[in-house]
Amino acid sequence: MHIGSPARTMIYQSVDPNGTPRLQHHEHVNEPRPTPSLAVIIYAARASSCYC
Repeated sequence: MHIGSPARTMIYQSVDPNGTPRLQHHEHVNEPRPTPSLAVIIYAARASSCYC
């Protein structure tokens, strides 16, 4: 499972084990998890450029 390995690393670094995103400066704290999670995934994907 080496595909998307860097992206997963970025996501795990940005998300706590409890599933709570550490990026608390976002205003999505009151919103459900899917929204922040998708934002983190998209950000990680862009950062690692895994759109190959």
